[in-house]
Amino acid sequence: MSTVSLVRSHIAHEVAARRSRFTRDTNGRSTAGTGSIDCLVIAVTGELDINGLPAFRTTLSTAVDAGPPAVVVDLRYARFLSLGNAVVLLDAVQRAARRGVGVFVPTAPRPIERVLDLTGVRALVDREPDVLSS
Repeated sequence: MSTVSLVRSHIAHEVAARRSRFTRDTNGRSTAGTGSIDCLVIAVTGELDINGLPAFRTTLSTAVDAGPPAVVVDLRYARFLSLGNAVVLLDAVQRAARRGVGVFVPTAPRPIERVLDLTGVRALVDREPDVLSS
């Protein structure tokens, strides 16, 4: 059994740095500042198997369609990720890239990382290990 939740969050500017080198301050000046951006965080706990696929697909779709600067898929507390769910994540990452939405997946447990590697997801997303520490 798994839990998939979607929350709005602020994360460090560095998360968006991979998409654009600079942001604009309130006066329109370019800055590499320390401000924060809105993002959506998808937190997954437990075993994300075939039973959790519809909820995971819907949550990813909702997050990408909302068009935030970044979507963070937090699999740090997942114990299992099925290949089917990894493929759904891969599709969402590719769709997000076409829409200009950054997707980040913090380093997950080794079995999860293996599935991300096997499906090609890890090659397309950054780990950003400190994204959720604040």
